[in-house]
Parts: sequence; C-alpha cells; structure tokens
Amino acid sequence: MKKRNWKRLLASALTLALTLGSLGAAVSVHASEDNGEPVYGGILNVSREGTMGENDLYPHLKMNTQAYVTMAPAIEKLFYLNAQGEMVPQLATSWDVSEDGLTYTFHLAEGVKFHDGSDFNAEVAKWNLDQAKAVVDELGTGTSNGAMESATVIDDHTLEVKFSTMYATLFLALDVYMASQKAYEENGVEWCSKNPVGTGPFVFDHWTLDSELVYTKNENYWVEGQPYLDGITFKVIKENSVLSASMKSGEVDLIHYAPSTDLMDALRDEPGVTTLISEQSSGFTEWIPCGLETSPFRDENVRKAIAYGVDFAAIVDSIGADNVVYSNQFAIDSNMFYNSNVVNYEYDPEKAMELLKEAGYDDSNPLSVELITENVPAHKLMSEAIQAYLLQIGVNCEINVMEGAAYFDNVIVGTWEDDWLVNMGTGSTAYCPLTGINRLMGANHAKMFPCVYFPDEWVENVVESAAQLTLEEAVPCFQKANEVMFNDYCGMYGIRCALDTVFIRDYVRNYNMDNQIIQFGTLWKTE
Repeated sequence: MKKRNWKRLLASALTLALTLGSLGAAVSVHASEDNGEPVYGGILNVSREGTMGENDLYPHLKMNTQAYVTMAPAIEKLFYLNAQGEMVPQLATSWDVSEDGLTYTFHLAEGVKFHDGSDFNAEVAKWNLDQAKAVVDELGTGTSNGAMESATVIDDHTLEVKFSTMYATLFLALDVYMASQKAYEENGVEWCSKNPVGTGPFVFDHWTLDSELVYTKNENYWVEGQPYLDGITFKVIKENSVLSASMKSGEVDLIHYAPSTDLMDALRDEPGVTTLISEQSSGFTEWIPCGLETSPFRDENVRKAIAYGVDFAAIVDSIGADNVVYSNQFAIDSNMFYNSNVVNYEYDPEKAMELLKEAGYDDSNPLSVELITENVPAHKLMSEAIQAYLLQIGVNCEINVMEGAAYFDNVIVGTWEDDWLVNMGTGSTAYCPLTGINRLMGANHAKMFPCVYFPDEWVENVVESAAQLTLEEAVPCFQKANEVMFNDYCGMYGIRCALDTVFIRDYVRNYNMDNQIIQFGTLWKTE
C-alpha cells in the first residue's frame, strides 16, 4: 500500500489546469496577513442572499449544495477538499491507497464522540457510507459514491473502502458526512432531518424556519482548543437591502453566497468589510425547457427561437457584477474543460420570430411559456428580463416564483407541466464542472429530473468523461457533451456562472476561502 497514491493519478491534470488558469480562489485566506492569536468567545452571524431553501439537514438525502454549508458546524466528513481538489484530513487523520487506486484504507481519529455521546468509530463510518450509497443506488440523489463496492471494518479506527472502478472524480465523489447512527436508530430520519447530530465543533440548538438556524459551542469537541466561537447563527434575510444594511451595521458578520449586483454595489467599498471573489465558477444557473413529448420545447425550432430571441449574455451582464460571468456552456473560458467550438446564439429577434413561425406559432397562435424560478433576488431579476425579451418576439410569459422547499419538491423531483422553462442551479467543484454535471445530469438524471430530456449522446459523453482515470483524460468527452447539448440540441440557455463570493467583517479571523466548505471551528472574532 502506498501513502496517498492518489496524487500520482491527478498530477498531470493539475499541471494542465494550472497552466490554463487558476484552479481555486483568488484569495486563499482572509485579507489580513496577520490573523493574530485566537480569541475565544462571540457568536458568528452568517447569512446569504435569498431564502434558506433547505428542507432538512440529514446529509444522506440532500442535494441542495447550500445545505452542506448550514450543516457544516455540526456534521463533519472523513476529509474535506480544498480549492485544488486535495483531500484535507478531518475525521480520517490519514489514508493509504492501493496501487490500482481502488482500495482506500482510512485511519480514523480516536476519542471522537458525537453530540449525543455515542462513539465515532469505523462501524459508524461504514454505516454512513452504506447509507449514502443506498440513497445513490435507489434515487440517484445525495452524495455521489455509487461506485463504492464495499466498506469493511478492520478495527475500531481503521476502515477499508473498495471501489468497483477508478475514475477522475473519485475523490470528490466520496463526499459523505458522518451523522450519528444512534440518533438515527432512536429517533428516525424525520427527527434527524431537523436535528443534525454530528461530531463537529458546534451543537445544533434550534431551527426556526424562515428566521434562524442556531448552533452552540461543543464544549467536548475532539480538536484540542477549538472551537473559538461560542456559537454560529444562520440568519434568514430575504431582502438584499436589509441584508446589506445588516452587514454594514455588524448584525451580520459573514455573507457566504452573494451573487447579485445590488449587494456588490452596496458592500464593495464598505469600510470594515472585505470582499473575496474566486477565479473559478462553482455554480451554474441555467434555463432548461421541459422535455416531455407533449411539450412545445421538443421542437428544435422553438428551442432555438428562445436562444435567439433572448439576449442572455446582456441579462447576465446587467444583473451581475465582478462575481458573475456569462458562458455558453458548463465551463468558463479560464477552465480546462472549456470548449471554444461551442456555438454562441447571438441575439437576433427576427430570426427567433421566423423559427417560431416555422414551428406554427404566430400572433393568432402565440406560444405560452411559464418561467419557474426559486425565490432568489438575482433569479427573479433574470426571470423578469427574460419575460420582457419573450414578449417582444410574441411569446406569452408568466413567472412562477417558488420558495426553496416547494421548488425542490415540484421542480427537481416532481413532474413538470409541458410549457415550463425552469431556472435550475447546478453546483460543482470550482475547478471541475464535471462533478456537479455528472451527478445531476449523467446516468441518474431521470431519477431527479423526470421531465427533462437529455440527448443520449450527451449522457453517454458525460458518463464516459466521469469514468476516466484523470481529469486531463476526462476533458475531451466533457467538451463533446457540451457540443451535443448546445450546438446540436440547443437544450439549455443563459448559463450564469457564479464565482464564489464572500463578504466578511474585518474582525472575523482565519477565514480560508481555499476550503470548499467553511471550517467553522477555526474561526474567531477579535471584537
């Protein structure tokens, strides 16, 4: 067995990516060079743009990327990833990897207890991995470790995990949070979904929907000396004007998801507030037409009419800021997966109306479309702009704004009507868009998006890309998939790429944007 042999498999890919563009965050630590000595005490008040769309905080059933942020104070992983895709030890202090890359032997931290007093050990780690795999096998949702073949307990603090195949994003796929098995068995999944029990630096206190999610300090945390803070409070502030005012006044210390122009404008030069923006996109917002046989969007002329009739690039530019860019595909031009052969549908309303006429739609028989979006300010603005463009080419359009829970139930796992055009968010690893695309739109897509039509050639190329040994080898298939989706099929529109953006008060210390999930236990406040 060789120690961390996984580095060999990714070396060529990382070298290529570093040549083509930065893989990670523009700022890897807090703006202050000297964080000083840790200070104990204080509550960190965290917020983000829009509503809290989480239905629950039981990790093995989650797809909402933001839920992983809000459960992170309480529930930890075997390891987490930094912006370069490197595995950073957490509950697993080290690991060995076999020569063929298919067997991982994790050495677990000792003396770790869950918040309910039960022990974290190899048996519980195996149970969590099995739980996550069962969800993947049954629903195609949750974490992406479907290739896990078996998890075997060697001893109390050693766990062997075998995979059926080696692939480029394997390390990203073993993305499993460790929840308390005791809490699950004694209380059931429904209780656990509203009462997260983990090993983390903070203990769940209470959750008031549409108001706040509160954690208190874990006095028995297994990492000596941590946490420094007394608690973490996630505040739900729906209006951006109120959110920016709260940041200016110090009522909010950290905004961790802030893509809108009005927030950037309000806080960019605010004294005492630092803005951090990544150089890669870890999230895409795209518009997907319904794919049912009865849908007007099954007609290629209709899909292309929308592409030509709406100036998506102008919309993204107008509602975005330094932290938002437009792309015609699932990658930005500084990323190794970007394909310069993907076509741009330049704004041409006359061509759009010609295509609609060919499809049988005109003033006497107008196309009617319902735009569905989650209740996020930037998404609503984009919907209103799209609506205005569609009306100009004779398309009737209504906007349906849903709260997070309803959006998840009705759009992601529910059945669409045949005239819907849906605003969809796709999360990914910043330097590797393949991770999110494969999970949501690869082999298991029909289990999550029952009314979306993905061409077979798209699915085949995404799946083949994910099956490669290295990210470098995965690039050609992913690029081909984008050509199929955007050139041949015109199946998605208006790719709005969000560059991770954080607003942080200067008195918050040791924040590291390099980590893909906030490490709350290492933060402190100087006042």
